[in-house]
Order: sequence, then C-alpha cells, then structure tokens
Amino acid sequence: MKTLTRNILRTAITVILVILAFVGNFRAWVYYTASPWTRDARFSADIVAIAPDVSGAEFRRLTSRITSWLSKVRFYS
Repeated sequence: MKTLTRNILRTAITVILVILAFVGNFRAWVYYTASPWTRDARFSADIVAIAPDVSGAEFRRLTSRITSWLSKVRFYS
C-alpha cells in the first residue's frame, strides 16, 4: 500500500510539473509573438502617419491609368 501511494504521488507530481512547463512555455511564446520587437529594442505605436512617396500629380496619373484599365477589363465571377 505504501509503495502504491508513493508511485501515484510521484506520477502526479511529474504530470503536474510537465503541465506547468507546457503552460509556462506557451505563455512565453504568446508573449514574444504578440509583442513586436527588434534585436535592438522593443517598439510600439498608437497612431502611425503614413504618407506617400509620390507627388499628387504622379498619383493622379497613376490612378487615372488604373481606372481606365479597370473600365476596359471585364470581371467574371
């Protein structure tokens, strides 16, 4: 009886430690994949302004070419 209890206790402790190791590794993986970082530093941004590298005239010319191409193309569903 004493040996059976000892074996059950050993197995239970081992299973609990393995589960805790998996949970800890999973939480660390989620933390490192959810928070963006580089080798040099961590970064975060609430609002990021994005500006085009082309002037307004070039952009208008490009959008007019795309629009004319789209009007010529027929899309089939």
